[in-house]
Amino acid sequence: MVPARRIVRNYTIYRAWCHVCGKYHESEVPGVMPYFAFTNDLVSQVLVDHFRAGIPLGTLARRAGVKKAALKKMAHKVAELLESGVARLVEEFCAAPVKHADETTWSCDGKSGYAWGFFTPPVSVYRFRGTRASTVPAEIFGEGAHVGVLGVDRYSAYNCAWRGRMQYCLEHFKRNVRDLLEAEPKNREYQKHIPRFLELLASAMTLRSRKRGKEYDEESVSIRDELLAIARSPVKDGRLKGYFDLIVNRRDRGH
Repeated sequence: MVPARRIVRNYTIYRAWCHVCGKYHESEVPGVMPYFAFTNDLVSQVLVDHFRAGIPLGTLARRAGVKKAALKKMAHKVAELLESGVARLVEEFCAAPVKHADETTWSCDGKSGYAWGFFTPPVSVYRFRGTRASTVPAEIFGEGAHVGVLGVDRYSAYNCAWRGRMQYCLEHFKRNVRDLLEAEPKNREYQKHIPRFLELLASAMTLRSRKRGKEYDEESVSIRDELLAIARSPVKDGRLKGYFDLIVNRRDRGH
């Protein structure tokens, strides 16, 4: 592999006074945004490598032969230029037929907070806030009719903020019941119901990549009916019954 090679170019910027408009004007540097010390090529490469590929900014700074602080300042300037496009991203997210939302703990200005993510295949919108309240997703979803299906975990904030169709994450159901079985592998109710339940959830999650058209419809109905049959099984364990009741009582959010 031939490593990236940086080239340093020095430009003389001419500045002159215009007696007609009464302003100073400067000559432009080709391929460089105003008030930037790096070319557009370097700026775009650094941003893609850092935010998409996850390469640390310090590594990119050493590779480019510049200070890490300079790249940070550059990223903030680009963020200011792109800020006006955030509203359009939110519009595209809200108009999408299928979308996903999630949140996780995140340090905001040195204090405990949360990073909220709102996603469609081509769009990612983030909100960094000091709260986990429903007001955060509500500001994204907006007023009026909510379009499409929102996929979420079972966190109640989305129930409060979203007024459209919703689907609970099947991976969370898998994780929940699998944890029960791993914690008590000798529990007879767990042994009887959970292994097949996990298989069906895994099949449901990969169905779209495996089937199309009529085959998809037929297998989806078969998986749904068997999942419901298992979930309706009489069980004494309160935790397992709670998850099964969610499948049965909230069918509108399970598939």
